[in-house]
Amino acid sequence: MPQSDHERMLWLVRAAEHGNVDAQYELGMALRHGHGTVQDFVRSAHWLQRAAERGNALAQYELGQLYRSGTGIAPDNVKAYTWLNLAAAQGVAGAATARDAVLRQLSPAETRDAQTEARRLSEVQQQPPSPPAR
Repeated sequence: MPQSDHERMLWLVRAAEHGNVDAQYELGMALRHGHGTVQDFVRSAHWLQRAAERGNALAQYELGQLYRSGTGIAPDNVKAYTWLNLAAAQGVAGAATARDAVLRQLSPAETRDAQTEARRLSEVQQQPPSPPAR
């Protein structure tokens, strides 16, 4: 039996709050597009950020685009480049093109900062997760 949009959103929120990266991404996208819920760009950015920080390549791409456009989040081309660079490194379609478009707007110092942050985030994401607290 198919779930209602309301039930689906309840389950997505629960899973996202419990750290399920795929649910965090799906919730962020549902909020961004208003699928099954009221459109909320700020909450969308929050959930996409959480998923992106945990290595979800699609969330990294979407978050980079949000930083690029300033939708639900303060526009920031350095952060846009950082997230789009991480998504491009994981092979997300369109990420390299979007990253390169942002690159043309950055100073050399901003480019260095963005690349340094992308390396740091990539290293953090490759570390095994901490065991749950007891």
